[in-house]
Amino acid sequence: MNSIKGSLYWRLLVWFCVANLLVLFLGGFFARRFIEYTTAIEINWAALAQEADQAYQTGGRDALAEWVQQQRQQGVEATLFDAGEPLVPIRLRGPMRALLQAWLPSGQSIVLQPRKGFYVAFQQVTGADGHTRQLLA
Repeated sequence: MNSIKGSLYWRLLVWFCVANLLVLFLGGFFARRFIEYTTAIEINWAALAQEADQAYQTGGRDALAEWVQQQRQQGVEATLFDAGEPLVPIRLRGPMRALLQAWLPSGQSIVLQPRKGFYVAFQQVTGADGHTRQLLA
């Protein structure tokens, strides 16, 4: 009888530990997912484009360069295009340059998410002067 009690005790102890570890890992997993979900930031690309255009209209390329630097500090690489040319230089990778050549004359606003947490946005903006520019971020 004593050997059965001992065996049952150890089996229950092992299953209790396994259940605790399972709850610990699942809790950590769901907590991380919940935090990612609640802290996800939805960027208003139209408002960002308006800010860039306003900075350019009020202070020219220097003010736009300062705005670009502020956005870069917040993790957003962005610039305005006017007549197909960037008003402030931007770093672009190979495939992005090819896409940009198709997007510039299209007149459309496009938002892509090639991978989680990474966005590519191309937003048309018409300034107070009536001139249409494009934000690439």
